[in-house]
Amino acid sequence: MSKFDTIEAKIKATSVKLESLKAEYAEARLDALREVEMTKVGETITLTFKGRVLKATKNQSYGRYRVKEGKTTLIDEYMFSIHDLRFLVATGGI
Repeated sequence: MSKFDTIEAKIKATSVKLESLKAEYAEARLDALREVEMTKVGETITLTFKGRVLKATKNQSYGRYRVKEGKTTLIDEYMFSIHDLRFLVATGGI
């Protein structure tokens, strides 16, 4: 087996492992998202996670979310979707 064949075999084994890790990550992300309850009333989205209650509103023209816990603003920045915000809550990013 040439050096080229050996490297090619390593690449193939690594790509298989990478795909497995990506699938595992996707499942773990879904599990984390399922832990965060989400309700929407009007323009306000309420996120509940382990006793914390966060209120989020979206600025429609810029795609920015403002997240408050009580009267304290925790975050006011662009998010691709509400699910990114839910993931931050579930993983302790907020």
